[in-house]
Amino acid sequence: MDRTRGQSETIGFALILGFTLISVGAIAAYGGATLDTTQAQIGAQNAEHAMSQFDSRASMVALGRSDIQTVNFGAGQQGTYTVDPDAGSIRVTHEDQETNDTTVFYDEPLGTVRYTDDDTEIGYQGGGVWRMDEGSVMLSPPEFHYRKSTLTLPIIRISGQGSVAGNPRGVVRQPVPSTVIFPNESATLKNSSEKWVNPVGGGIVTVTVESTYYRAWGEYFRTRTSGEVSIDGENETAAVELVAPGTMGGFDMPLDGNSLTLQGTRGHQVENFTLTLFHDQDDSAKFNNLDWSMCSQSGSQEFEIRVSKDTGTGDGDPAETIIYYSPDGSRYQTWKTEDFTFETEAAADADWNGDGDQQDKRLVLDFTGTATAEYFEENNVNSISNCDFDASTFESSVTFDEHPADENTTYTTGSTANVSHVTNHYLALMGPSTELEVADSSQNTVEEEISTGYVSLNTTEGYYLTYMHVTENPINVTVE
Repeated sequence: MDRTRGQSETIGFALILGFTLISVGAIAAYGGATLDTTQAQIGAQNAEHAMSQFDSRASMVALGRSDIQTVNFGAGQQGTYTVDPDAGSIRVTHEDQETNDTTVFYDEPLGTVRYTDDDTEIGYQGGGVWRMDEGSVMLSPPEFHYRKSTLTLPIIRISGQGSVAGNPRGVVRQPVPSTVIFPNESATLKNSSEKWVNPVGGGIVTVTVESTYYRAWGEYFRTRTSGEVSIDGENETAAVELVAPGTMGGFDMPLDGNSLTLQGTRGHQVENFTLTLFHDQDDSAKFNNLDWSMCSQSGSQEFEIRVSKDTGTGDGDPAETIIYYSPDGSRYQTWKTEDFTFETEAAADADWNGDGDQQDKRLVLDFTGTATAEYFEENNVNSISNCDFDASTFESSVTFDEHPADENTTYTTGSTANVSHVTNHYLALMGPSTELEVADSSQNTVEEEISTGYVSLNTTEGYYLTYMHVTENPINVTVE
């Protein structure tokens, strides 16, 4: 019995010792893992700080404020610093929506200086600092500056070499001076004589970045602009589209059969759209046979502004102006206003064309002014259209709800609205690019050669582009 008790004590001691050793091992393993995690976190924080310093120094060289800068990345980091001149790229293009021609302004690698430690990556790219672990986030913004319809884009392109762990340093040099990409008066848009100059020619300018940090790039584009931002996870790209309005300010009226293109007409952003018409100088009737239109067709959509004489063409007599729209070539909506009136040189004590007779007349059509338009049914579209439109079904009720400015308003026959609201609504539906073709009647009632127009957009919205400045700013980086 004493021997049995002794055996039990021995077994109990062994079990306790075993449990103790297992516990100590587990604690040691857990503690080691925790220590590794803590060290990795500290290393990443140190790398973020080091990359922030590198960002500042590299920008000085890239933007021409220094020839050489050196950055000590610091000790206490487990990861590796690497220069990868082929990582990431940037592409800047212009699309002419009339011809669908695309001009490539720039398409080159960006390059990246990165710190990596297991699943954590911190990189300097495009003048910004980015972090990648479970997803990408921006730590400091890149060199992409958009303000008041002006884009300034110094493209910092990285070359160089090196991949070092421990306590490396980075040396930044400017291998060659920066190069102006846009504007460039010696280059022209594709299949066009239009030069690469400011203001930017009408169309869509797209900046596309291919990068490991593409999602963070996309979020940055969204915060800096109101342009169309697209994310492509398969190709790891982020792109932002900015609308270059093209024709802005005063313009000469296109001749009969020619057209004017308005870019960026979406979202009720047309602030001023005014046409000043003079009668045919060889026509003694002086507007008595007026029948003149501007027409647009996009897919199945049809749009026409048609102006004609109502009762007379004396000073103060109204013209009849009809705004026509069809979403599909079958159904249609029509508005009219008689608030635009004829003016004579004699009444204005003016000589608009300089012929000295003060007998000429003009008609000013202010489609963004205070005139009132009435929704009405035109029974025979073909009879009032100079553009061969012939939709057959009048929509007795129409709701404007496609744009925030529409305020979900329903109009029926006899309803009225400001002509500016009506014009903006239909131009937005036809946009963002609207080609307006002049259609004079067979009697050539308007002298387009001396008629004019004026158009302006509310370019404070963050998707318009009027001026652009793009440069390539190369830096050479050595990690050693």
